[in-house]
Amino acid sequence: MKKFLAFFYLAAALLFSGCTVVESPEPTWPEEIVSYEERTQIDYQDISGFGVAFFSDHTCAVSEVNVELHPERTLVIPSSFDEVPVTEISENCFSGSEFEEIVLPEGLERIGANAFQRSGIRRLTLPDRVAEIGEDAFDNCLQLQTVTLGKGLRVLPTGSFYSCLELTEINLPEGVEEIGEEAFAACPKLKKVTLPSTLKVIGAYAFWHSGAEDLRFTIPDGVEEIGCSAFAGTAWLTAQTEEFVIVGNGILLAYRGTAERVALPPEVLYLSDAFAGTAVKEITSFENLRGICENAFEETQITNPPRVSES
Repeated sequence: MKKFLAFFYLAAALLFSGCTVVESPEPTWPEEIVSYEERTQIDYQDISGFGVAFFSDHTCAVSEVNVELHPERTLVIPSSFDEVPVTEISENCFSGSEFEEIVLPEGLERIGANAFQRSGIRRLTLPDRVAEIGEDAFDNCLQLQTVTLGKGLRVLPTGSFYSCLELTEINLPEGVEEIGEEAFAACPKLKKVTLPSTLKVIGAYAFWHSGAEDLRFTIPDGVEEIGCSAFAGTAWLTAQTEEFVIVGNGILLAYRGTAERVALPPEVLYLSDAFAGTAVKEITSFENLRGICENAFEETQITNPPRVSES
């Protein structure tokens, strides 16, 4: 996993010093406004200790903060600059910063990759309009204890809360459909997780080695895919003692038997890495399979692995 190769600290490049408030003219907007996907940056200003990028769709993003002008532990981000709404926190914006709490504006819609990575935040509330979070946005926030996620989220991307050592509980709101790879991996104190009924996919290593004593949650029936090692190293997975640990919508998460030749139960529709590292040599009765995770048969002696049915 890429995480295990990258524990070094990112340079805290956003602590630009000596910045003063600059009174710049109001941004001029082009006659034709383009869509978000095609938007362009038309101006950049230093305003009250914030670096602000203005875009052609009449929105702006906070890209930097001058910590000399903002020495407080709690930072409140304005809802607008020059009457232009703040809808974005740019990537790396608060990476490595020492703010303990950052109050986000209600109109915020997206948070860039690595935006709060390795920062000192302890509390976090995402407004309901936030619909997009970049990869590793809160990676290695070692002091983060409390998180409230907004109702607008559909996907938690790769590494969202990787190695948040003090995080103990997470409640994913209804509407979330996917938890990305390593999203909550290496969160040793994470014990209680509420998964929404809308959830469809749990990525590889999503909860790897999370939960110091146990990880309490219920996998919704609608989950159709769980990536390899999603719950590896958790007491929850160890506590599952059935021969076939089947969760969600027919996902075989683990096999606890000792047979070398195994017939899959007919309700199994998706194979996680249930047989990886086992003594199983042959799997039969896989006509109902619709999906198989990557590396599902790693460290096995299976010479003719099952295939996904085309029906």
